[in-house]
Amino acid sequence: MLLNMLRVEDVDPEYLLRASFHQYQQESEAPGLEAQADQAEAEANAIEVVPGGKEEDVAAVGEYYGMDKQLLLIQRKMMKIQRRPEHILPFVQAGGRLIDVTIDGENYGWGVIVRYRRKAGTGTAGSAGKMAKNTEGPVHNLDVLLPCVDRNFDDTSPIAEARREEDLANLGLLWRGTARHCRPATPSDSPKIISMREFTVGLDSIDRISAVRLYIPQDTHPPENRKNVLSSVKTVLQRFPDGIPLLDPVKDLKIKASDFTKLLERACELKDRLATHKLATEIDEKERIQRVSAYERKNDLLDQARALRREARSCQTMVMKDELRKMKRVLKELGHVDAQGVIQTKGRTACEINTANELVVVELVFAGIFNDLTVEQSVALLSCLIFDERNKDEDDPAQG
Repeated sequence: MLLNMLRVEDVDPEYLLRASFHQYQQESEAPGLEAQADQAEAEANAIEVVPGGKEEDVAAVGEYYGMDKQLLLIQRKMMKIQRRPEHILPFVQAGGRLIDVTIDGENYGWGVIVRYRRKAGTGTAGSAGKMAKNTEGPVHNLDVLLPCVDRNFDDTSPIAEARREEDLANLGLLWRGTARHCRPATPSDSPKIISMREFTVGLDSIDRISAVRLYIPQDTHPPENRKNVLSSVKTVLQRFPDGIPLLDPVKDLKIKASDFTKLLERACELKDRLATHKLATEIDEKERIQRVSAYERKNDLLDQARALRREARSCQTMVMKDELRKMKRVLKELGHVDAQGVIQTKGRTACEINTANELVVVELVFAGIFNDLTVEQSVALLSCLIFDERNKDEDDPAQG
C-alpha cells in the first residue's frame, strides 16, 4: 500500500494518515483529557497547605515532604538488603517473632510468625530440585497470624446485611486468611469483626522485623488460641508506645556490606534533619501531619494534571508516525525507494505483484532464485506465498 502511494505523484502518505478516521478518533479524546487536567489543577489550587500562610511556609512543608520521601526510599532499600535469606532466616525460622507485614500494597501491621516453611525440593541438586526452584512463588514461606477484617463486612447491600449475624457467628471458625478475602484492620473497625488469621507470605512481604518474641500455642487453629495471640500483640503495642524495638541490622543481622553502611548513614542524616526541621520543632504533630498530607495531595493532583496534558498532546500527534518511518526505512534498505523517497525498479515490481508478502517475492525474483528451479518447484514455492483468507466455517483439513 505504501509503495503504491509513493509511485503516484503529489500523494503524501502522512496527509492520508492525518485525514484518516483513526486520527479523528484519537484527536477527539484530547478535549476530554484537557478538561480532566483543568479539573485536577483546580482541585490542587483549592488546597491550602498552610491556611493563611506565606510562600516560605509552603516551601518549608515541601522541603520536609521531600526529605521524608527520601528517607522512605532509603529505608525500603535497606529493608531489601535485610530481607536477604543469609541475614534474616536465623530470626524467622522459630515461631513467635513479631514482624510488620505488607501484602499487595496493603499494610496489615504487626503479626506473629507461626512457622517457617521452605519450598519442597529446593535443597536437592537433581532435575526435580531445579524444577522446584524455577516454579513460581517464593522459596521461603512464613505462616503469620495477622489481625484482619473479612471483606464481606464492607458489603452494605441488603443481602449482606441479612447474613451479617451468621458471618459474625462463624467468624472464629475461619483461621486461614488471604489478601483477596481479608483486608487490614483499622482503628475505626469494631472489635467484633477483627480476627487473627493465618496468612502465608514470603520474605519480600516483611517491612520490619522486631526483637520481640511471643509465646504461641502449638495449634493456632482454635479461635481461643488466636484471640490470646491477638491480646498479646495488643499488650506489646501498649508496652512500647514509642514503637516496638527492632532488630539492629549491624549488631543482630550482621550486615557488613558497604552499600548498606552508606544507606544507614544517609538514613541517620535524614532523620536528624527531619528532627531539627522547622515543622518538627515549632508545630505540633497533628498539624504537621495535616500540612504534609495536604502538600502530598496537592502535589499528586498537579502530577496527574501534567500527565493528562502530555497524553492530550500525544493524541494530537499523527497516528502511526513511528510505524510509517520504520516502513520507509525498510523500503530504503531493500532498495525499493532511494534516499529522496523516489520509487525504484524493485518498488515498481512489488506494486505489480499481488501475494501474501510482495517484498519477499521481489527479493526472490531479483536474487535469481527462480532461475535454477523447475516449473514444478517454482509453483510449489509460490504456492506458499498465496494469500488465502481462512474461513471459520470450513473444516480443518488436518482433522480429516
